[in-house]
Amino acid sequence: MWVEGAVTPHDPENRYDAMMLYFMHSANPRDQEGGVARISRWVCTRLLPRAEDEWGLRLYVGDRDDLGGASKLRNFVRGFQSSDKVVVCLTREFIDESDCMNYLATALDSSKPLFKYIFVLFDDIQPTSVPRRLRQLLLPDSPSIQITWDGVEDGEESAHGTFWRRMRDAPMHDPDQKRCRQRFDTIPLLV
Repeated sequence: MWVEGAVTPHDPENRYDAMMLYFMHSANPRDQEGGVARISRWVCTRLLPRAEDEWGLRLYVGDRDDLGGASKLRNFVRGFQSSDKVVVCLTREFIDESDCMNYLATALDSSKPLFKYIFVLFDDIQPTSVPRRLRQLLLPDSPSIQITWDGVEDGEESAHGTFWRRMRDAPMHDPDQKRCRQRFDTIPLLV
């Protein structure tokens, strides 16, 4: 069902418009106070209310939408397969966590086209500071979408107008698929 004012009509084959992929858990309590907690807080208090309440998008968010009793991998695959796009909140913690990178590698090895990936870059992430396959997806001519968030703690919403416009329009982005297939079909595995 399409919600009036939504960015795009929902694809009947996909239950969700996008899956949120971000680093939300840490065994280290210090991380919970720092980077990990701030990204989870940003997703829950800033992104989800805008995307779901204002724009009418349906997002799959781990923990909230996971099936109880199912393994993390099973829930990931379920969420991934039932989502049209994948929004990756890319932080240093995400890159350093092997489970996060393994989930991303699993997603990238699927048949989902690369233009279905939206990377939200935090912590001044640069393409040169990430593994090779991911680096290729963050280059300017990549079919994936990259949007940078400056100042996670910044409460001045008006300063982020361009970010929110790009984020709102990202689910509708559909580049020339033939060009994307020719240039990006063969990308080596994450290293």
